[in-house]
Amino acid sequence: MLRKKISAISEVESSIEHIQNEFEVIQAVISKANKCLSNDPPYHAWLDGVRDVALKIEDTIDESDRYRIALAPGEENSSSGSIMNQHIMNWSYINDEDEILGNGEEIKALTEWLTNDRRERTVISIFGMGGVGKTTLANSIYKKQQAARYFHCYAWVSVSATYAFEDLLRSITKQLLQKRRKDPQEIDTMDLRQLVDKIKSDLQDKKYLIVLDDVWQSDALRLCHVFPKNDLGSRIIITTHKEDVASIADKNYQIKLNGLLEEASWDLFCKKAFCTIPENRCPEGLTSWEATRDLAENLQKLKLLRRVQFQKVQQCFIPELCASMAMLPDLTTLNINAINNAEVLDLNFLGPLPDLEKLFLRGRMEMGILPRVFDSLHKLRILGLYWSSLNEDPLGSLGLMSNLVFLILTKPITGSC
Repeated sequence: MLRKKISAISEVESSIEHIQNEFEVIQAVISKANKCLSNDPPYHAWLDGVRDVALKIEDTIDESDRYRIALAPGEENSSSGSIMNQHIMNWSYINDEDEILGNGEEIKALTEWLTNDRRERTVISIFGMGGVGKTTLANSIYKKQQAARYFHCYAWVSVSATYAFEDLLRSITKQLLQKRRKDPQEIDTMDLRQLVDKIKSDLQDKKYLIVLDDVWQSDALRLCHVFPKNDLGSRIIITTHKEDVASIADKNYQIKLNGLLEEASWDLFCKKAFCTIPENRCPEGLTSWEATRDLAENLQKLKLLRRVQFQKVQQCFIPELCASMAMLPDLTTLNINAINNAEVLDLNFLGPLPDLEKLFLRGRMEMGILPRVFDSLHKLRILGLYWSSLNEDPLGSLGLMSNLVFLILTKPITGSC
């Protein structure tokens, strides 16, 4: 029975991956269809239908990232527990303080709440829309070792939309024991009551910090009841995108995160994109780019720079632009459009982009050949080349890209139609 369920889980994961690939193809089709001028009502009705399907697929993919697969009720003690524990423990660390740029006041408030003289056990909430940096803000305390400095013990778990209560408690208990250099193996055989008793007894005489990340349901309040009110200055941090969940926090201990202001967004972009330039200054001539400012505005929602689009690119700016792109290790999507179809895109300055999955280039290739960066695009799945003016058919070299699933070629060869 367990083998069948594990097989079913693998099939679901495979299906999600297939759906994601199909979604990217649909996005590419919509992008190309948007450029097609047509007054045919059936055509536009069909395109609207495709867009609706794309939105539903995107929602499904987002939900799959949130929901974890568990066995049927009553089977939480099986080997699925270890699978879920691995998922629970997979929370990400921020790379540097630039990632929390613009939240200085929130960091100051959170630090003060964690280190002040308030003796009562305090529940703190951090809430806001997805991507504004809730987890990053909470983790900033962990990264700076504030937890180890001010608390006897601490633990972090990701709760998510659906969770197994017993698995969360087991993960917390193991973390508490490991930090005290005690053997956590006995925890695997404990039932729910034993886990609750263990946590209460271990924390009763200690100042502790518990972080409940990505809480979706207001009934997560019962998690807080597990941790004793011992009047030793203990703290519980909850991150959530739901305001009703955030209301669980003690009065005046809530932080609402909004997107970055435009100026802060621009500063973050310059720090990331122009880190090789003194004082991270944007090269002269680029500051007027509408696309560059648009990218800064997008950073109000996305603080990890993975997708970049540049419009109206002139040849003289290519070296600086390429140097900037090479310094973005998380880049998965790159779209560069020349100022016109005759403008040359000399991308030979561009360094390896091993994680790039989508690439769209509009403009003539230098010397009529594909740039060297193509040799490093092992993960590339979608490629669009427009007015490239290549000297020879690119299909031979592009056919060697094993992960390429969708290719758009518009006038790729000199003299082609």
